[in-house]
Amino acid sequence: MKTHVSLLALSVLCLENALIARSAAAQVPVGKAEVAPASPAPSPAPAAPAPPPAPAAPPTAVYTPPPTPVNGPPAAPLPPPPAAPPLPAQPAPPQSSAGAPVPPGAAPTPAPAAVAGIERGLDAPRERDAHHDRLLFAPTAETNPKGSFYATSYYIVLWQLGYSVSDNTQISITATPPLGPDKVVPGDISIKTVLLREPHVSVAAIGSASGIVGFEEFSGFLGRAGGVATFCADANECRLAFSMSTNIALAGPASLLFSGAGVSYRAGRIVSLIAEIDSLIPLGEVAGEANGLLGGIGVRLSGRAWGVDLGLLKAGKARAQPSSILPFLAATYRYVP
Repeated sequence: MKTHVSLLALSVLCLENALIARSAAAQVPVGKAEVAPASPAPSPAPAAPAPPPAPAAPPTAVYTPPPTPVNGPPAAPLPPPPAAPPLPAQPAPPQSSAGAPVPPGAAPTPAPAAVAGIERGLDAPRERDAHHDRLLFAPTAETNPKGSFYATSYYIVLWQLGYSVSDNTQISITATPPLGPDKVVPGDISIKTVLLREPHVSVAAIGSASGIVGFEEFSGFLGRAGGVATFCADANECRLAFSMSTNIALAGPASLLFSGAGVSYRAGRIVSLIAEIDSLIPLGEVAGEANGLLGGIGVRLSGRAWGVDLGLLKAGKARAQPSSILPFLAATYRYVP
């Protein structure tokens, strides 16, 4: 019995040990190699290939000048970019003589030929008119061309010689042959200088000396000074001109004032009409009796080298009867180089 009990106890003890060992084995982790692989999952369907990326634009090159050393020489300036070649000059379109462009295919109108003499100033009034420097007696504000020489006869017995030293200045000498048994010679010398010459107006200054030589009571000269202005209605032809002049004889208390005004109208190529009025006014009581008024009209025939004036004059004086009508005659020959 004891044997059976002991065997039973030993069997129980062995069984207990087996259970303990089995429990301990269940608590030990299982290694990766001992784990059975799971069944493989089904592979997904292949995706569509992505499009290749667009090529990037090439980077713009930026020039960065190298750094200049602190103690080194300054960097040389960059050369300027090359200039664009100039475009070839285009020929100007043809124009007509009036300056308007000519349509393509049409021949330009030739310019009119220059009139001979105009480009040299030969058609100017003082060039074509030998008497343009005066009216009947009164002067105008013009001179003869440079180098001109002229000789004028008034009533045949009174002569005037003149010479132009320049285009603006001329000198004239006026005298008569010796008169009477005492051989008295009245005379005058004048210098006229143009101070202003414009298309419509001219202004001149006149310096003169007048006197008598050979007269017993008085022999000598008196100085005179004055000026004249001429106005032209048209700039080119000066067909209608007005002139006003004044002149003072410097004789102290016996000084005299000479004044003149006149008009000239060029009616044709060589024909002009002249009208003039002159006055003499004393500036002191000593010369109170020296006064007078003179008026005249005339016809002028003149060219470049000659001139003839024909007219009528009438004079008057204070507290005196007016004179009868007097004829007027003047003729000129002029040499123009």
